[in-house]
Amino acid sequence: MTSTNHESNSSRKPAATRSTPTWIYPDELVYKVGSRTSEQRVLEFIGGFSTLQKTIESFVGGFIRQSSPFIGKKIEKNHLRRLTDEERWDYVKALAREGDYQGSLMHTASNAFWRCKRIRDFVSHHPRMLLLYGEDGNVFYDVPHKQWRYLKVDPLTPETFRKLATECRWLEAFVRHLTYLSGFPFISAHVPINTAGEPQPQYVEVMEPPPLPVSDDWEASGLTRNIEGPTA
Repeated sequence: MTSTNHESNSSRKPAATRSTPTWIYPDELVYKVGSRTSEQRVLEFIGGFSTLQKTIESFVGGFIRQSSPFIGKKIEKNHLRRLTDEERWDYVKALAREGDYQGSLMHTASNAFWRCKRIRDFVSHHPRMLLLYGEDGNVFYDVPHKQWRYLKVDPLTPETFRKLATECRWLEAFVRHLTYLSGFPFISAHVPINTAGEPQPQYVEVMEPPPLPVSDDWEASGLTRNIEGPTA
């Protein structure tokens, strides 16, 4: 019996363990911005801009489907998923005109969008992102001299990518506000139950985000409030 038990125990698979992310560089060479490394800040920005692109396509598609569900679905599939960034921003401006936007943030939003696009394009096509440590203690990315003028960001630092990721979130909130003004209905994720025990859609107003600049950790919270029904 003892021998049998021993063989049974030795044949068991070892318990699975969760691996801990590690860096190939020593701690003194890992530069952090807040709680995240410089590499994570770059990836956060790239993901944020991609989400912004999809947000624009989704809201424009939803706006078209309101008046023409079947044609709108085809347009979204065959056209909106192949937009250039120039076309995406043209649609954002069209949403602003459609909703008769009277605010003062359109110019600021346009500058932020193109700033994010320029740096996203640079990072996506640059063979490597080399982080340099200056003698004065400043940390910045190595950017070819001929591209400084195009990027319009001097210097390009890990802190820059944190700010840009925040600007992408801000732009999403701004586009959401323009879409609301155009008449697109927004419903709260928290659906109340009426007296008959049935879900009752709760429509919300999507308010304009505060002017840029905002804090580095800004989130689009508190920008909606309950209303009686969809806008006209």
